[in-house]
Amino acid sequence: MEETLFSQDRNMRDGMDLAFCKLDIQTNELTFSGANHPLYVISGSGIQVLAANKQPIGKFENRKPFTQERIQLEKGDCLYLFTDGFADQFGGPKGKKYMYKNFRDLLEKNTALALNEQKKELNNEFEQWHGSLEQIDDVCVMGVRV
Repeated sequence: MEETLFSQDRNMRDGMDLAFCKLDIQTNELTFSGANHPLYVISGSGIQVLAANKQPIGKFENRKPFTQERIQLEKGDCLYLFTDGFADQFGGPKGKKYMYKNFRDLLEKNTALALNEQKKELNNEFEQWHGSLEQIDDVCVMGVRV
């Protein structure tokens, strides 16, 4: 993959979006960096969106260094990393995209549930949303409770 992303071929413009985090389980300090994908942290006080850099990883013009954000988490906080597939899925009564606001609201609504129950709720919502419409992209949602 490194050969593809950092090829000497100057005409190649290929990249990938991702979110990356590291959690120190001794101190509950989280370090986050994202390439077009944010990280959602949901705690008792609500949702916090850790913004991503608005660029993919890979080779392209005007590339800038990625930033890192560090935050202190508390026991019980939930972290969510995800692809754009859920929010970009077409469906519902008007065949529109699900959208990130609806996705955030769904996560917030279900965050008190055990992670396996959250998975069921997300799967149910996704299936109901897209109904008979074709799934247009990969869908990956990863939740972690501190």
